[in-house]
Amino acid sequence: MTLNRVAFISDLHLDHNIGLLPQLEKVLKKRKPEVFIIAGDLFSGFTRTSAVLKRLKQIVPRVLFLPGNHDLWIAETTGNLSSHELYQKTLNKITRISGSEYLGLKPVYLKNKTAVVGVTGWYDNYPLPPVSSPDQHLCKWPGFETPYQVRNWQNELLHQQLEEAQKIASKIIVVTHMIPFMNLMKEYIPEQLFPYMGSQILGDTILKYPKVVYAISGHLHGRFLFSVPPGALPWEISPFGYPGELGKNPRETLEQSLRLIEV
Repeated sequence: MTLNRVAFISDLHLDHNIGLLPQLEKVLKKRKPEVFIIAGDLFSGFTRTSAVLKRLKQIVPRVLFLPGNHDLWIAETTGNLSSHELYQKTLNKITRISGSEYLGLKPVYLKNKTAVVGVTGWYDNYPLPPVSSPDQHLCKWPGFETPYQVRNWQNELLHQQLEEAQKIASKIIVVTHMIPFMNLMKEYIPEQLFPYMGSQILGDTILKYPKVVYAISGHLHGRFLFSVPPGALPWEISPFGYPGELGKNPRETLEQSLRLIEV
């Protein structure tokens, strides 16, 4: 059986990493994936997203885009759109117009009955003082009063997608921007940031579905690969990051962060 060659990365932050896109295109041309998953935080805002996805679609047959928290900032909407509208409608529309496929609302099906499901996810709370997050001001969720209410809505979307995929697919890849398996991250994340990185509720939902064969995340700017108990599910966090986090050789960091798996 021919497997799907799937490349993925998160947290490209192209508005900060000037000149990264041509380098990314070179790496994709060299590795020749059939599917490229962007697991959130392409830009801080959405107005340039479609143009970038169009460029990537010229290289990779299938480009799958999942918004991160930065993609849901409303700074570019002049107050006319909420983060909820960006997630539900606007980003879905501009992704499809670019010829790419949107993760966040329904499963995407690859060859050999492999499904990809995704949600941004959300977190249990804002960072604890003295740390603060722009999400408190730049993400607006009408009808949701707290971060964990957004998280619960996202978790329900994840559950709905997994229910559908479980009936149709033989294998499932799950993509979340936020961290789903927080119980594995306690020694890696400072206490004041811990509630802001994700939610174990997302991980508990994922583990209910035995057809999940790989999990991908972003948001945390550090590269990790875990084998999640009890079934040794491979879970990978593979971001690029901000310029100050890339070391002396950003091209080498890109090579390491752009992962390629066969599923």
